[in-house]
Amino acid sequence: PLRKVHIRGQLRLSGAVGGGIFEWGYTSGGFTADSKIDGGIEFGSQQQYCTRNCEIGDDALYQHGAWSNVLIGSKGVYKSEPQEMGKQTIIESTERIAEKPYIVYDESESKYYLMIPRVQVAKQGISWETCCSDHVDKVDFENVYVAEEGISTAAVINAKLDEGKHVILTPGIYKISEPIVVGKSNAVILGLGMATVQQADDASFMDSLIFVKDDLQGVRIAGLMVQGGEAGSNALIQWGTHCRQVVQHPGFLYDIFCRIGGDRDASMPEVRTDKMVLINSSNVVGDNLWLWRADHEMPDNVGVKDSRHKVINALEVNGDNV
Repeated sequence: PLRKVHIRGQLRLSGAVGGGIFEWGYTSGGFTADSKIDGGIEFGSQQQYCTRNCEIGDDALYQHGAWSNVLIGSKGVYKSEPQEMGKQTIIESTERIAEKPYIVYDESESKYYLMIPRVQVAKQGISWETCCSDHVDKVDFENVYVAEEGISTAAVINAKLDEGKHVILTPGIYKISEPIVVGKSNAVILGLGMATVQQADDASFMDSLIFVKDDLQGVRIAGLMVQGGEAGSNALIQWGTHCRQVVQHPGFLYDIFCRIGGDRDASMPEVRTDKMVLINSSNVVGDNLWLWRADHEMPDNVGVKDSRHKVINALEVNGDNV
């Protein structure tokens, strides 16, 4: 995914490499949000692509794409060619969104801060050109726990969350045997560098790998790959246990990549889950979820077969206003 970038030129999302639609190669889709691209976006052979709250130059275009392009709250013109298969869906504004949390470094103070944007409604275009302190909460790293692979177990992370701290997962694979549990409102879990939460191979069956308790408000979970294990689970991520009255402040999932079996060849035991993401609570917003059961064979096109690495549902939603 691309977020909060300014490209002083055109963004080309595939190249003339041969194969695929119009000799643009094969590209499987993606996501761009809160970005300004002066020269427009050339989707090329992208099978599906979501562009949320972006802006392009006055004379630029959104164009091409293989199957489906969705533009939400984005400024600019999409050009559709008659001979192309691409279909576009254009939604004038984003109903409600809080941009993904991010980290800044203040040189004058020699300190890091966690920035937590506030919710906006009916949003069009980018946020950062006119952004002010009223649009974001600035959290000192004294209130943030920075987790490390091999050191920060689920129990350690849960203890920090219980203290009311936000959690940053630095790059690594966090193999867990018990769920990471969010029990306080407004908590943030932010992964960096595709931080991966994975069910340990020696773990028992788990209800979920990440669990958000009922009746919480303003929770943000972002930037994670979540992978199943051999014993299986009811869900990789579970938000709440049942649908209740819609809470005032929504929760958010950003850039969540769920994967079952994609890293395993035929010599390795298969992994499974019943559901990748299970949302029972109300008022939860998903902002770029990639829920992928391995249906390719790798490495070297050997290993993953259709009957292995089972998933019943990628996404199950039981809450309201999701």
